[in-house]
Amino acid sequence: MNLSEQELIDLYQYAPCGFHSLDAEGCFVTINDTELRWLGYRAEEVIGQMKLTDILTDEGKRAFEEFFPHLKRTGRLRDLELDLVRKNGARLPVLVSATAVCDQYGRFVMSRSVLWDLSERKRAEMRFRAILEAAPDAMIVCDRQGKIVLANSQVETIFGYSRRELTGQPIETLVPQRLRAGHEQHRADFFSHPQTRPMGAGSELSGRRKDGSEVSVEISLSPLELDEGLAVAAVRDIAARRGVEQNARRQEEQYRLLFENSLDGILRTAPDGRIFDANPSACKIMGRTREELIAAGRAGAVDTDDPRLASLLEERAKTGRAHGELTGRRSDGTTFHGEVSSVIFHDPDGTESACTIFRDITERKRAEEERERLVKELQNALGEVKMLSGLLSICASCKRIRDEHGHWETLEVYIRDHSAADFSHAVCPECLQKLYPEYVKK
Repeated sequence: MNLSEQELIDLYQYAPCGFHSLDAEGCFVTINDTELRWLGYRAEEVIGQMKLTDILTDEGKRAFEEFFPHLKRTGRLRDLELDLVRKNGARLPVLVSATAVCDQYGRFVMSRSVLWDLSERKRAEMRFRAILEAAPDAMIVCDRQGKIVLANSQVETIFGYSRRELTGQPIETLVPQRLRAGHEQHRADFFSHPQTRPMGAGSELSGRRKDGSEVSVEISLSPLELDEGLAVAAVRDIAARRGVEQNARRQEEQYRLLFENSLDGILRTAPDGRIFDANPSACKIMGRTREELIAAGRAGAVDTDDPRLASLLEERAKTGRAHGELTGRRSDGTTFHGEVSSVIFHDPDGTESACTIFRDITERKRAEEERERLVKELQNALGEVKMLSGLLSICASCKRIRDEHGHWETLEVYIRDHSAADFSHAVCPECLQKLYPEYVKK
């Protein structure tokens, strides 16, 4: 079917893409209505009045000055991205392809240029970049040849390269030298059969930092549906996670050592009184096996009639912890004095549990009671003791003492009346020699 001249004009003017022609100086010779509508100009303002460089950004001008001579020399220009500046100052990203029209001598006459509006694609790219930047992992986009097209800030954090340094570099830049040959084959296999796949399942992967050191990583690959021949690699530094896991294992080991070897009884319980676990000391104190304690619950461990139990449970419910004394119960029905500390905590899944530590303080209680009894006996004994104190007046000759009433009493009478002491009489050797020398001689 042949198109009429008017139909051809309409097709040119209202096509979904822009058309224009430039002369050898870069001035507009023709421009269609679609492109004029994009730019916000009228035809008379542009044709013969403006150069393409008048509506280009500074970066676009530099690109045009580089590629326009190439068009005139080779006759073809493909897929050049430029930012046009609309009349209102807004930018319009476009993709330009052009062919040259030459005279019979091969001299350049004008260009025939086709422009595609990239605004929607650029917005999609910006959204994609925003998502990429918000990802918690390092995200790398590479093409079929393994060249890095895009990277987020997490890549800089993990590998130490700036994104500018990595763009255009082979992805193997981030792979240790000893693994590069094998990695190239893996990459080729992926592009042959592109599908989302985790890498390194069951094995350890390594990345290479800018300083040459290696970092343990997990990598997953996905084909990028937005463009053919691109892949997105999500890279996660697992060194920190591995440290957390090792720390968790150490803590678990330390907890288990403490749990199994503590001299105190330890119970892991639910707030409602169920027992989940019991250490060997708890079993020994209670006279039950672990299984028996778990089956018996709180009623098998303490005297539930002890009035102190309710107040301890109330305190723990309010503050998350409680400390006090309770009456413990053994398997044979006998009871003992127990000192209890209990703390509520939450498991990673949110389950509320409690750790209860207790000890048998029966002997300590007996010792305290015995001490109190002895203290009382001593206090009673001291109450019966009379003590002499203060300054006493004693005769330097006869040794009589003056009492508080001014009377002079013999020494033995004064001590008898002012203390609990009593006297028996005897004669010392010196006095015996002096008073009864005849008995001494005998």
